[in-house]
Amino acid sequence: MSVDESITYEQALAQLDATLRSLEEGKLSLEEAIAAVARGRECLELCERKLEEARQRIESLPVTEEAIAAVARGREYLELCERKLEEARQRIESLPVTEEALPDEQAPHPATVAELRAERDQLPSTPQGEIPF
Repeated sequence: MSVDESITYEQALAQLDATLRSLEEGKLSLEEAIAAVARGRECLELCERKLEEARQRIESLPVTEEAIAAVARGREYLELCERKLEEARQRIESLPVTEEALPDEQAPHPATVAELRAERDQLPSTPQGEIPF
């Protein structure tokens, strides 16, 4: 699935944010999570392209007082957008999802990632049956 190139920067950013929220909730299956990460990266790349296009348009404005003010406002907006994209990039990179296939005996289906994490957190911290010395 690829992102519609005709959407606006704001629409792509909203899709990216929604995708990240669904990943962070941990309720997706492994396959859904992998697809969501791919979709998030596509949205991120589209946002970056749209920002670069906007930067080029801003830089090509004729030099007048009005244009200088518009360029300053545009640069401020671009900096804000870049910070948001960097935050989104960091959120994507911090997700524990990999594209490596799990062996069938380790596959998380039908449990969700959140259920598996909860189960892991309930395990004893030391192996049972271990003899202390």
